[in-house]
Amino acid sequence: MSKILDRKESRRELRAQNPDLSLLACEAAIDLDNLLLKKYEDLSMVKNLAQQLQYTVEVASANGTGRALMDAATFSVLTQAVLGAPGISTVSQMEDIFKRAAEMADLMSSADLATDPEKQKTAKKFCLALSKAASDYSRSIYEPSDRHPFER
Repeated sequence: MSKILDRKESRRELRAQNPDLSLLACEAAIDLDNLLLKKYEDLSMVKNLAQQLQYTVEVASANGTGRALMDAATFSVLTQAVLGAPGISTVSQMEDIFKRAAEMADLMSSADLATDPEKQKTAKKFCLALSKAASDYSRSIYEPSDRHPFER
């Protein structure tokens, strides 16, 4: 079991301000890559990320509208991740992001993920895109943009 799960088990929602989000998504991608390479079948990080994503984005099955429990920064990171994943190139409404994120959460928590290489590849690409988006966001708020030439 990873240290992230031990420390962050009480945190249920996906948040861009969580410094471990990029690491969690990266570890989920590594788990999926190891599964694709048939090294081992530990999907605990993938399941943890899927649970956080499912809690954060819920799509009502009756009318397909989304409900999100997220701030603007998390929505921006999630949008970048969804656009970086395969199968979607543009979105016209926020509900499209919610639907696609919910689909990714369902895919990552599905029982046949361990046996379907195409689903594994799709989930891996989403996890990598989420890791990159979360890393870019945390770097943008914690590091100064450009230093003045005299400070170099």
